[in-house]
Amino acid sequence: MTQRRPPGSGARSKDSEQQKGGGESTVREPVPSLTFTADQTAREAAARVLAEAGALLSSSLDRQATLAAVADLIVPALADWFVLYLFDDAKRLVPVVSKHMDSIKREKFAEYQRRYPALGQDSLPGQVVSSGHSLLFSSLSDDVLAASARDEWHLQFLRSLGMRSTMVVPLVARGRQFGAISLVADKENRPYDGEDLRLAEELARRIGLALDNVALFDEARTAADRTARLQAATAAFARALTAEQAARVVLTQGLATLTASAGVVYLTDPSETRLIATAWHGISEAAFAAWMTVPIDSSMLVSDAVRNRAPIYAPSREQTLNKYPVVREANRLVQQESWAAIPLIQDQRALGALALGFSEGRDFAPEDRALIEAVAQQCAQALDRARLFESERVARSAAERLQALTAALSEAASEASVGDAVMQHGVTALGAYAGVLAMFTPDEEELELHNSVGYPEAACMSVGRRWPIVTNIPICEAVRTGEAVFIDSPDAWVKRYQGGYTPNRGASASAAWAAIPLRVGGARRGALLWTYDQPHVFGPDEQALMVAVARQCSQSLDRARLFDAERAARARADEANRAKTEFLAVMSHELRTPLNAIAGYAELLDIGVHGPLTDGQREAIERIQRSQRHLLGLINDVLNFARIEAGRVELDLRPLPLHDSLLALETLVSPLLEKKRLRYRYEPCDPDLVVRADSEKVRQILLNLLSNAIKFTESRGEIVVGCRADASAAHIMVRDTGVGIPPDKLERIFEPFVQLDTGRTRAHEGTGLGLSISRDLARAMGGDLTVASVVDEGSTFTLRMPREAPPR
Repeated sequence: MTQRRPPGSGARSKDSEQQKGGGESTVREPVPSLTFTADQTAREAAARVLAEAGALLSSSLDRQATLAAVADLIVPALADWFVLYLFDDAKRLVPVVSKHMDSIKREKFAEYQRRYPALGQDSLPGQVVSSGHSLLFSSLSDDVLAASARDEWHLQFLRSLGMRSTMVVPLVARGRQFGAISLVADKENRPYDGEDLRLAEELARRIGLALDNVALFDEARTAADRTARLQAATAAFARALTAEQAARVVLTQGLATLTASAGVVYLTDPSETRLIATAWHGISEAAFAAWMTVPIDSSMLVSDAVRNRAPIYAPSREQTLNKYPVVREANRLVQQESWAAIPLIQDQRALGALALGFSEGRDFAPEDRALIEAVAQQCAQALDRARLFESERVARSAAERLQALTAALSEAASEASVGDAVMQHGVTALGAYAGVLAMFTPDEEELELHNSVGYPEAACMSVGRRWPIVTNIPICEAVRTGEAVFIDSPDAWVKRYQGGYTPNRGASASAAWAAIPLRVGGARRGALLWTYDQPHVFGPDEQALMVAVARQCSQSLDRARLFDAERAARARADEANRAKTEFLAVMSHELRTPLNAIAGYAELLDIGVHGPLTDGQREAIERIQRSQRHLLGLINDVLNFARIEAGRVELDLRPLPLHDSLLALETLVSPLLEKKRLRYRYEPCDPDLVVRADSEKVRQILLNLLSNAIKFTESRGEIVVGCRADASAAHIMVRDTGVGIPPDKLERIFEPFVQLDTGRTRAHEGTGLGLSISRDLARAMGGDLTVASVVDEGSTFTLRMPREAPPR
């Protein structure tokens, strides 16, 4: 055998020197980091083994192959015999990697594994795992071997290995226990000491981290696989349109997702007293025959789950049979070891239960329960959708027929068109063979038939037919009482209206009737009558449908009534508006004529045609001219407003350079500015900025805005004109430091005849039309006029005009 020189061989550790007699051991807590006291060669050898082992452990997620490669590094460099013990699924400590250079000893260890597949807690690895502390036996005496042996064969096996020294170290990473490693030195080699134990603990730390990484990867892969399976099941559940299809999804995809070997889907019967098996898998019919029907009040796994509305998990077969002895005999043909029963609940209603069987005992960890209950919830939702789909399928045909009726009623704009739409589509939608719409006569003493469809001529149900409201027939009763009337057969008619009108079976095919009252404008105004040619039982859903049709008809009639009233009111308003506009235009024209004459005569007097004037006379003439101009301006505002209202404003839209137009404004308003001692400032805009507008109308708007700004700005205030532009429009601002406008009047000032100050004592004159005319002109040119203002700080009016498109 090759003599090795492991780390620590050059010096005995303090731990080793303290050992007594060859059979005593040293117990050490894990060492967090490795320190060397040996010579440089020993340190290099240890570092090389650890480095190569670390590289192997970090380079692969194949646990078995990687651990075997690490064992090849350790033997014979650090040990003659290396064993790695891990926990199996049953939490037993078993050897998973064993390495020995001697083939004979390997065969002996294989025989040992066959005899003793798992270690007990009293074994050295079991003690190390339980305590979390390493064990070092620098010398293994026969007494130690005898104390460790399970029986005589085990003792002889230990003696035959020729062991001199051993170290057992726990595998721990991130608080998780994985197992232990054991390193053994033969008698040809020197015994292990404390320095060797430090090396073994560092190696165990790295192996533990690698095992933890593999475990995390496996858990993530398992979770991803479960997620993928759950998503596939979710998609399949979404496609299930019947209860049988939803149950089949559980048995085909759900069982694989949950790793179950058997499953049963139960549904509650209509009386909700029994569970009926809809589908099952993994159980023979012979074994399942006793459980095809399960009373909900019985003592069984699924019935308990449904009654308690909570999942039940049975980890072992024996536990299930002890709790439910009634199924013990039937269970002898069933191979499952553990069961889970989950109620299928949707909207507080128990739809059934899902029973899952597993071939092995199962603890049902929290993540397992969450997955099982998620699949069950999806199954419940699919079952509920299937139930709703079936109900919807029954109603779909009627809904499709009603859609045509609703569309026709939405387009009906008169009482006649509403009646035509109801008769044309209602008969088909409700499955009747004939129908009528009858309305009150003006005196409300009779019902008059307005629309009729489907009746033969002999039935005397033509338009114009009238019945006194007291007549004992369904349609009159419905109007009198305000309640729907349903008569399912001629015999029921005769019984209901004894002594009244009786249908003539020879002249009419009528055999069942439904009369629904109509309320228009909140009052009973008429009724619909649907007639069937066979006796017909009107179920609750059908009655509700007929009431819904009558409600739609009532709403349409009410809308038609309101539309007729609104149309008449609009016509009257339009006529009144035309009369007002014409009056304003005529009056403005008539008033302009004498005002022009006043201006002419005042001018003749002013130039001295009738002789020289005194200073007092000249001052009076100036007042007359000033008043005439002011009155003429007011009349022009009224005339312009009338033209705009009548739509007779003519626009001459052309490219208009803004800079020149705005620059000329100051000259036009300078007398007013000087009179009130106001500052005026023009913030020049881009000389190339061009809008598309009527230049006269733009000047009119801006002069009006400037006039208002001057009017409402106190002496020594400031008026500013400026502009800015964006991609589509130019914005011209007229800003003042005047009294401002209250927030509640910002929009009202654009309404005709609205002024900020009212009453006989108001300080500013005017008709209140200027801003209204200005906004209307701006909008007529494709722009707008807006305002922003703060009381006592001033206002900013903004005229927006569309920019002239550049030439192509």
